[in-house]
Amino acid sequence: MGLLRYSIEFDDYPRGVASRPGQGGNGHETLVATRFGKFHILEGGERRGSLRLGEALRMYTVPERADTTPETFKPTSTFGEPVWDPFSSSIFFLDSHAIMRLSSDNVVTLVAGHRTKAGRKDGQGPSARFSCPRFPVSDGCGSLFIADNNGICRVKLPTVWRTGGSTEPNLKTFSLEAEVTTLLTVRGVVGGLAFIKENCPAGWNILGSYNLIYATETAIYRLPLGGTNRASTPVLLAGCEGNVRFSLISGLVAAGDGTILLVDSNRCYDEGSKLISMTLSNGAVSIIAPCLEDKPIWPSILPNGYVSLCKMYPASLLVLDLGIAPLGSRAPVACGVGANSSSGGCCLRRTLSSDLAALLDRQPDGTSDLTLIVSGRTFYVHRSILTARCDYFRLRLTSGFADGDTPVLSLPDVDPDAFAALLRFLYTGSPSDVPSLSQPPALQRQLAELADRLLLPELCAIAQAQLLAAVTLDNLVDLLIWASERGEAFHDALARLTEWYLLHQAEVMEHKAEDVKRLMVTHPELASKINTAAAKLGLR
Repeated sequence: MGLLRYSIEFDDYPRGVASRPGQGGNGHETLVATRFGKFHILEGGERRGSLRLGEALRMYTVPERADTTPETFKPTSTFGEPVWDPFSSSIFFLDSHAIMRLSSDNVVTLVAGHRTKAGRKDGQGPSARFSCPRFPVSDGCGSLFIADNNGICRVKLPTVWRTGGSTEPNLKTFSLEAEVTTLLTVRGVVGGLAFIKENCPAGWNILGSYNLIYATETAIYRLPLGGTNRASTPVLLAGCEGNVRFSLISGLVAAGDGTILLVDSNRCYDEGSKLISMTLSNGAVSIIAPCLEDKPIWPSILPNGYVSLCKMYPASLLVLDLGIAPLGSRAPVACGVGANSSSGGCCLRRTLSSDLAALLDRQPDGTSDLTLIVSGRTFYVHRSILTARCDYFRLRLTSGFADGDTPVLSLPDVDPDAFAALLRFLYTGSPSDVPSLSQPPALQRQLAELADRLLLPELCAIAQAQLLAAVTLDNLVDLLIWASERGEAFHDALARLTEWYLLHQAEVMEHKAEDVKRLMVTHPELASKINTAAAKLGLR
């Protein structure tokens, strides 16, 4: 995908980006946090064009005596994940086990927790404890939300920190200390947080007044909070626990076009991460950048619409030009994700494919009318979609078979992972939803075989094409044997594999002599046909 991207190198690992109003209210000042306690100014973050790393901020702590000079702030070894909060006109960040506040004059104060003492405890200010705080977000109205391993906490800021506005404070509820309250405990570990509210751009307000969007490792949820920020029952938006739709979510951010951007890190160390866009109105998911090297995390949106991600090795800030407006901005999107000429760039265009993909990801949501048991794994599906899209299911469910009216159908001899890929193709009709060759080759073969068995020639051809696209000396003979043992639907694949063999025969004979011997012993007829073809071409 042709994304404009470049990297800004750092001496230390960047750990998050936040923007605040510039001096005198002029423009924005974008700050990049680094692991060992610095905020670097990122110059050029307001305009489209080149960015440059500026000087580090000088941060101070409040002196114990009013007549002494402020001391330089000294962070611990873990520092970062800044977030701007308009309620207090401050940036909040994490310092080991504590939440800290950076005021507009660069004075640092403790908000809650203890920088060197870990724990899990609700309470006020320094009496509260966090184990591993992550992903702070602000509601702009006096509260922060923060993940702590598998918990999500609300941090109610002291009302004395409120800036701006003309409303007289309620002295009965006036507070000087932050108050930490656990809202929710989730399954697994929280993988990201974002906060949205009613007055955001078109497409968001259908979700209600206040919503916390949170991710686990493999799913995304909406937690309705209401006007009082009281949590209710989470609603699944995309993915599911243990599903392969997402591998390992590592941060998300709300954009100004009605979408959430998230990073899905592949669990395999040597494989890249994906930058994914999800539409909140329907849960539709699309991949923006399919392979980001070196596992970048912590996505942020700069004032100019660039997306930044933090990389540890090498220490750098990856910048993508997607033309996305930050949350709270109603500016039209110039290009990239969210561009929609008919709506001024406020929302992604909904499609039947994306809506049906979102429907599948939400299951079970009470709308399915058929349960499939596939080798012990349960799939909740919609009978009308399966019968309209697949001749096998149409014949089995509507042609007088005994299974026609059954609410539960069993497929005991089918690989469940291959069936999951086939099912997604039935719902979306999109080849891009077929697993790529980054998946195990065995899955691709099983998918091709299953598609042939269930009368889906298009999907069968797609799976075979993906296998052919990744032929190597190491897998050539195995693929030749596999294709020769299949039916008519695999004849073209066998012909292409034979051509590949003939074109690389010298290399095959030199490096894979044992595989060739195995082919001659186990499949002599196939080996004879290949040798005959080679003789005709004069390649023997």
